[in-house]
Amino acid sequence: MTRIRHFTHPSCYLTRTCQQSFICNGCGVAGYGVSYRCNSCDFDLHEYCARCPQSLSCSMHSHCLTLTQSGGCGRRCSVCCQATSRLVYQCGPCGFVVHPLCVQGRRW
Repeated sequence: MTRIRHFTHPSCYLTRTCQQSFICNGCGVAGYGVSYRCNSCDFDLHEYCARCPQSLSCSMHSHCLTLTQSGGCGRRCSVCCQATSRLVYQCGPCGFVVHPLCVQGRRW
C-alpha cells in the first residue's frame, strides 16, 4: 500500500488505489483507474496530479510554469479551454494557465 502526503490535502494521508471513476479534487477533471484517495474525506487525485513537479518547462510556453492551487475564479485552461479548478500550472508574468494533465498531453 503506497501512501503519500500532498499539499492540496495536508490533514490526511492519500492511499494509492484503483477505481472505476472519480473526479480529481486537484484539477477537477474526471478520471478512472489509479488515483490517490482519502476515503474518510472522499478526496481523490489523479496519479499525475499527486506526483507532478512543483515547476516545469514545456514546449507549449516559453516561461517556466509553477504548480499552484489558484485555478478557480473563472479561469480557463490555455490548452483545452475548459474551466480550471484548484490545481493548475501557471505563468506569473503572462497569466498562461494549464491543467496538469493538459501540460502532459493526457487530458483527453
